[in-house]
Amino acid sequence: SLFANTCAGSASTGGGGDMFKVVARKLTIEDSHHTVDATGSCEHALENAYYCSMNATASGDYKLDVYHLIPGGLKGYYFTDSFLDDSRLDMVRIDASLNFTWGTGPVTRFARDFLSVRWEGYVRPMHSETYSFWLDVDDHARLWIDGNLLIDWWAFPAAPSSMLHAEYNFTALETYEIVLEYRDILGNATSRLLWSSDSTPITVIPSSSLYYKVSCGCGMWCSLLLSYYYSDL
Repeated sequence: SLFANTCAGSASTGGGGDMFKVVARKLTIEDSHHTVDATGSCEHALENAYYCSMNATASGDYKLDVYHLIPGGLKGYYFTDSFLDDSRLDMVRIDASLNFTWGTGPVTRFARDFLSVRWEGYVRPMHSETYSFWLDVDDHARLWIDGNLLIDWWAFPAAPSSMLHAEYNFTALETYEIVLEYRDILGNATSRLLWSSDSTPITVIPSSSLYYKVSCGCGMWCSLLLSYYYSDL
């Protein structure tokens, strides 16, 4: 357990209606930002403070992040190369939905070919059931949900002839981390993310079900309580 201060400038209401997420990633030699080992949630406790809890499944060293989840889309990182190279980051913006058919037009401020995009955030389903994710892409993409690689169309030479899809079991109103990586090599560029379920016809995932994250600092409480937590594992 820990106390996390609210995020400055993140449109916090301060009335307990905010959504926060605790994410713990076990540190290894091949640490990856896609690996989620444990997650937790937060509740409003005091003025400008929240009580957060999480459970890990194994002892070890973890990287702990506390995020304020803001509804309205995913955060997109746009690169002017096809390898998601941080040194070639062109722009960062919030995209309300992923429903892009750029054609041969520009995708970033300075690129229309040989480019890549990473979208990050959380998805929140309305129903407890199996959802199908659908990707309509030209040329390549890969999709993670809570660190699970569901779709991998990254090393193939051409765009798929039909939409890529994979299934995932959800619990209603829970939040799940989502990462979509996309790249275009030459020609037309398309990136569309859709879903469907027994209760939901196939449709572009609406902005009301997508959240982007704002990192929150844990401060001294985080370090002290995590040290105690690890000693109990």
